[in-house]
Amino acid sequence: MSGVPAYEASDVPPSEAVPAWAPPEPPHPATPISGVVRAAVLVALGIGILGAAVGWFWAEIAPRLQVIKSDRGFLYADAEPEQPIAGDGLFLFIGVGLGILLAVLVWVLLRRYRGAAMLVALSVGSLVGAALAFWVGHKIGVSQFNAVRNSAPIGAQLSAPVTLRVTDLNFDKSWWPNGVVAAQALAAAFTYTALSGFSAYDDLGRHRSSRVIEYQPGGDLG
Repeated sequence: MSGVPAYEASDVPPSEAVPAWAPPEPPHPATPISGVVRAAVLVALGIGILGAAVGWFWAEIAPRLQVIKSDRGFLYADAEPEQPIAGDGLFLFIGVGLGILLAVLVWVLLRRYRGAAMLVALSVGSLVGAALAFWVGHKIGVSQFNAVRNSAPIGAQLSAPVTLRVTDLNFDKSWWPNGVVAAQALAAAFTYTALSGFSAYDDLGRHRSSRVIEYQPGGDLG
């Protein structure tokens, strides 16, 4: 009908305009292998060095086993001491908690390096760090014990050095971590693997876009 004005697209109010989808983003460049390897090595070294502080902390909070000096050597002050179990338990809980924490931090902070390399770095670094923690904690106790053991009279009660009695780790024969020393590595590997398994992205979210889709008034679909 001639009396009806034509409906122009330009007459559509902005609030009723049809949104236009932004074009897909170009693929992100892959992180160089050298960068991934370098990041993994740094993570493993950092976690390993952290073991020294963990060992000091363990030696400070672990209960000391009380022994009595006799002419035959040192005997337990208590018939059924609980300190050895407590020392092993504390080391286990520290390792598990630290392994979970480190795995989450690496997953969140090192997004672009997610993958097998970080899993290996977490595992190897945790094994080395836990072994170092045991060595440092035990050496601190041994130094204090040796300072008084020879001069102590028969019948004197002393605090034995902290150690792991359910872990057969002898640095004179082998440095391979086992027993509760491996708990940190197992916890870290399990946590990182679980986070990877529940990721909704094929690339584990390394390059997840934070771009917000823009709407353009008056645009066309497709």
